[in-house]
Amino acid sequence: MLSEKKYIKLNCPVSKGEIIYIRINDEIRKIYSLEPSAVFELDEKKEYVIEIERKSDISNRKLINILIFIITILFQGLFNILFLNIDADWIKKVTPYGIKVRVAIDLKQDTEINLKYIKSEYINNNFKKPELTTDIGEIASIDYTKNTEDFKNQYFNFAKRVLSVLSVGLALFVFLLIIAFKHSIIFGAIFISLIIVGLILVSAINLKVQYNKLKKILIDFSKIR
Repeated sequence: MLSEKKYIKLNCPVSKGEIIYIRINDEIRKIYSLEPSAVFELDEKKEYVIEIERKSDISNRKLINILIFIITILFQGLFNILFLNIDADWIKKVTPYGIKVRVAIDLKQDTEINLKYIKSEYINNNFKKPELTTDIGEIASIDYTKNTEDFKNQYFNFAKRVLSVLSVGLALFVFLLIIAFKHSIIFGAIFISLIIVGLILVSAINLKVQYNKLKKILIDFSKIR
């Protein structure tokens, strides 16, 4: 006689960009903002260990990503200007820690589990660890992993925004500079040249200041055990 299959449904609302991985036996499901639930079909009534994980990030500074950025830099710059996507506070977007929680559940019937995930944040010079709780089952273990790569990823995203906006400014003023030279408007050419130099200097200083901030934060983070 075939055993009756049982189902476990896990619900976990998460913010955009967050992915929660759920593992039961050898099956893995993903939960994200557009798909906040995962369903598993299981053959037996027994105790299962459910692994729930928010993984550490991988580098976004791969060659293909850099090439795509270079090719689309002007379009990205226009987008960032039009939608005012020039926030310099990139550190607020960092997720300092990943988390893995193991939950033991004695499956006797179809079960729905509601999870609550509070993401890790960097707030007021503190590295806040994530939280993950469940309304059913017993938490067997909680492990945290340092998500150092996300600090670099978010700085890289910030640098791309700065450089893309700079590229639009340079394209505009170089165009005006060419017109000024063509019409022998010397004073105008000098003024536009100064603006171009100023844009480059301001952008370079901004990137350097934020890079120094990144290095300091990473040093502080490395001291935490």
